[in-house]
Amino acid sequence: MPVSSKNKNRNKRSEGGRRKSRKTRKCSVWTKKVTELYRKMKKEDPNTSFRDALKHASQLKKKGQL
Repeated sequence: MPVSSKNKNRNKRSEGGRRKSRKTRKCSVWTKKVTELYRKMKKEDPNTSFRDALKHASQLKKKGQL
């Protein structure tokens, strides 16, 4: 099975034979607040999803409470 040129370049190494590491972004303030709210909601109801926390955080932000 032939390897496409896209996949061939994906595993190339830089000089010295070491792979370059990916740099991660810092979490935004919004993400930290939603995560904090999610943890609080999860303590009250273990079935809560992160999606529910996003919706609730959005409503609180519109009201100016977050």
